[in-house]
Amino acid sequence: MTVGQVAKRSGLRASAVRYYESIGLLRAVRVHGRRQFTEDAIARLTLISAAKDASFSLDEIRRILAGDRPDWRQAAIAKLKELDVAIARTAAQHAAVSRLLGCPCQTIAECASKTRELCSLNR
Repeated sequence: MTVGQVAKRSGLRASAVRYYESIGLLRAVRVHGRRQFTEDAIARLTLISAAKDASFSLDEIRRILAGDRPDWRQAAIAKLKELDVAIARTAAQHAAVSRLLGCPCQTIAECASKTRELCSLNR
């Protein structure tokens, strides 16, 4: 299959297919100077897309595909832990912004001049 055929079947742009090949995520052979991909390129691109959707980096995907992380389930468990930490951090940031919006003060100076009992930010 040509780059264009792989791109069409995978739903990716041809430039993405060429990029993945250039960084070693896909293999192609050259026939008369043109890239030719085997049928397994579609399966690999499906896996790459799914892993990217799950927030794996291209380096992490490369290690999984190369066999450096043969147990992809362990990689997925580790990724879930990372995401849980990010969710907790985002929830804390959300709470902090909500506290800011709950402050009745019109300016930072007004807020700073109030006592703890009068301003929600000073609690």
